[in-house]
Amino acid sequence: MMLAAGIVLFAAASSPSATAAAELSGTMGISVADFGAVGDGHKDDAAALQAGIDAAQARGRALLVPAGTYITSKMLLIRLDLKGNLSSQPLRLVGEGPHRSSIVGADGLAIRPRKGEGPSATNHHLEGVMVWAAGPRTQFAVLAPLLTRSKFSFMKFYGGTVGGLKLGGWINSILDCEFGDNQGTAALVIDGQANAIDVVRCSFEGNRG
Repeated sequence: MMLAAGIVLFAAASSPSATAAAELSGTMGISVADFGAVGDGHKDDAAALQAGIDAAQARGRALLVPAGTYITSKMLLIRLDLKGNLSSQPLRLVGEGPHRSSIVGADGLAIRPRKGEGPSATNHHLEGVMVWAAGPRTQFAVLAPLLTRSKFSFMKFYGGTVGGLKLGGWINSILDCEFGDNQGTAALVIDGQANAIDVVRCSFEGNRG
């Protein structure tokens, strides 16, 4: 599914996420552009974004998502590691703000082991990106069924047919995030196994659940 670049509605002023992205550029971070991601709202960037995620986890470096609209034709996976082992490197994914860096996906983004089973994923931090569940049957923009000691900040979760974010696990934080136009039972779905989740300074607008 290809969408016009006009989905980025406006360019926000400098944000904490944009500042973080600038600080992490160069030797401290790698960019999805290094793997061929264009972010023009037309090209399918799924393979490039997945390659960037895998490389960032393998190298233990932050992954930067420059301003742009990144179309993805399949689900992006943030895994325990490339082999599904416990020796994983947590991912820090940093965009320039949810109104500047957008991932528009047919199947959303999932944080889980390769096979969707097993131990929890730990110490991930995603910030400054909008994840738009653009597929007509995409249940969640972000699916994190078993996540611990992780953080979402300055994110936007948009367009899920069930909800924007499904989160399970322990000791997680959702800070300064937006939930919009999610059509299902709830914008934020907390799994029954969840415990100790902080939801702070978040906005919920235009959701139907």
